[in-house]
Amino acid sequence: QGDQTVSLDEGGEQLAIVREGKQIVFHSLEPAVFTMLEAISSGVKFDQVCQAVLEVDPDSDVGLILQEVVLNRMIVGFAVNE
Repeated sequence: QGDQTVSLDEGGEQLAIVREGKQIVFHSLEPAVFTMLEAISSGVKFDQVCQAVLEVDPDSDVGLILQEVVLNRMIVGFAVNE
């Protein structure tokens, strides 16, 4: 699946590492996607997740990013707190 080499000499790189069966898949993350995953993992409310994403990239489509991370199994479950 292409070149999966990451050069540590080129500066910061945000990756998601996902297991798909017996395969390990690396996803290079755009800043808005990384911000969404980081905010979700910190446990903030979803409106704060959306705000953080839009602060990084005001032109982001939050719904599309959420769809991407779910379809790529970067998020596999959630809970609703009232």
